[in-house]
Amino acid sequence: IQVSAKHLQLASPMLNRQLTGNFDEAQHLQQTGKVEITVESWDLEALLILLRIIHGQNRQVPQIISVSLCARIAVLVDYYACQEAVEIHLRAWKSHLETQVPTSYNATATIEWIWVSSFFEMAEVFDRVTLLAIRHGDDHMESTEFPIKPKIMDAINSHRESSISSVFNLISRWRSGLRQGVFGCNYECRCVDLGALEQSLFLANLHEPPNPPFAGWSFESLVTHVQAFPKPKSHCNLLTYINHDKC
Repeated sequence: IQVSAKHLQLASPMLNRQLTGNFDEAQHLQQTGKVEITVESWDLEALLILLRIIHGQNRQVPQIISVSLCARIAVLVDYYACQEAVEIHLRAWKSHLETQVPTSYNATATIEWIWVSSFFEMAEVFDRVTLLAIRHGDDHMESTEFPIKPKIMDAINSHRESSISSVFNLISRWRSGLRQGVFGCNYECRCVDLGALEQSLFLANLHEPPNPPFAGWSFESLVTHVQAFPKPKSHCNLLTYINHDKC
């Protein structure tokens, strides 16, 4: 792809150093007036859009893009440190993307949304998609394709695991309380509730609670499972305990 060195230097401090410093590319540019810069593994569609923006070819830049394409462009913008160059187009992209924020969880798409909203400082979108990941993520979340800040991923994983742990802790306390006679109206009530709970946990493969990172479980799926446990006829059961009703 033939591009203008001047445009690249103005748009990107990183490329400016590469083309004016002691690098081989800079020396070759000074000697011949042109230079080849090898780029590997970049997404071609995203790269072409970024180059068109840098060269002022605004009519060839789409006004509406998907979050997937925006995420790939953001990787290039981050690498070449050329945020200012895309600022005008970013406004239009943001306006469209803000109407497309997902309400259902998909691991790949959620990572893309987290990356785009964090890098381009879309605070409201960021809050919504990180909450989606915390409540619906069913495994430890990692980002190998996008350079999301480690502290963001750590916070998401920590909140997800603590949310799931809180449900298992409630189940454990109810289970122990029934065994120890702390909960339940009387002996018969405790036997009914404990038996129903043990059977439900066994059928859900939760008789032995899993350990973090709770692979295969999300906070929402776990709560849904617990809410679906058959309710014994006694007045005391796990759901009333979770809802903080007195037994």
